Amino acid sequence: LTSGSKTWKPAACRLPSKTGPCKASIEAWYYDWGKGKCKSFTYGGCDGNGNNFETQKQCEKRCGRNYNRKHDKCLLWRPEEKSCGNKSVIATRWFFEENKSSCKQKIFPTCKQDPKGFGTCSQCVATCRHHMKTLQACEDAANPK
Repeated sequence: LTSGSKTWKPAACRLPSKTGPCKASIEAWYYDWGKGKCKSFTYGGCDGNGNNFETQKQCEKRCGRNYNRKHDKCLLWRPEEKSCGNKSVIATRWFFEENKSSCKQKIFPTCKQDPKGFGTCSQCVATCRHHMKTLQACEDAANPK
């Protein structure tokens, strides 16, 4: 998908801004696919979508001309299953599954003490929300560790 400055971008970057039903008045940013740039809008505070950023800089990094698929942890990080005999450790990490547009927990053997992936569902969603058409709710959000 390339047309002018519209090189490949995460799916949520094509979504319209979504104020949501709540009544807060929060300045937020979204990527305007038609104009090819980030614009501000008023977010109500709930039921938004993945095209919703706290700052213009975050919007540009995730959807604008500064987006670089090669550096996107959501697309790069995959479980690295590896058996190292008695030195193996069992890792429990969260990964973004692009084909399902959601974060999923994986439990796998690895040789690394600090494997790639996210420690919680909330960390995965916070980092990968720009790929989600609908924001995923996480159980760990109610009980942060």
